Amino acid sequence: MPTPAQEGDDPDLIRTEYANLKDAAWWKSLGIDGVILYAWGMGKYLPIARAIHDAGIFLVVYMDTSGLFYPWRYWKTLTLQIWNREKNKRGNLKGPLFACLHIIKNHTFGALDWGRRKHLKMANLISFPSPAALLSILDRQWLYGKQICKKLALIPNPISSEHTLNPVQPKHNLIVAVGRWDDCFQKNTNLLM
Repeated sequence: MPTPAQEGDDPDLIRTEYANLKDAAWWKSLGIDGVILYAWGMGKYLPIARAIHDAGIFLVVYMDTSGLFYPWRYWKTLTLQIWNREKNKRGNLKGPLFACLHIIKNHTFGALDWGRRKHLKMANLISFPSPAALLSILDRQWLYGKQICKKLALIPNPISSEHTLNPVQPKHNLIVAVGRWDDCFQKNTNLLM
């Protein structure tokens, strides 16, 4: 985690400067066997993935649940997300203009996904929590290559036993919402409420 230390930090939590995350020597100095990197294969985190890889540490790259990053498969959904994000961020006048530019970029040369491909090359294992997300890359073997597709694994998010149905105990109707309340784009809090 980034510095500075916070009250209530777990004693096992390592906090460091962001620059260290891009340094293979720093990763090697930790003496660890593996890292699960929650960076969804995003190109902007490539320097971190490369540093972990270069340190000789087993790297698991954790991918997002939806797998919506591939535009030609999820054209309508991705286009709507970009449109809503830009309108929320930039308003009703600038938002549509920026949305159109992003949509054109993401559905043309941006779809080649150079940054994500380089990031995924660094991984020893690429885990997906849902079959649809895994298929978003597996079905694009022609784009991502056989080497990357051989590393894919479906690892669903674990569900704690207290959240599973127990036929002995009667179930009470209960709604629990957990999320980033200020993230209207991803979590759609207005609809949730």
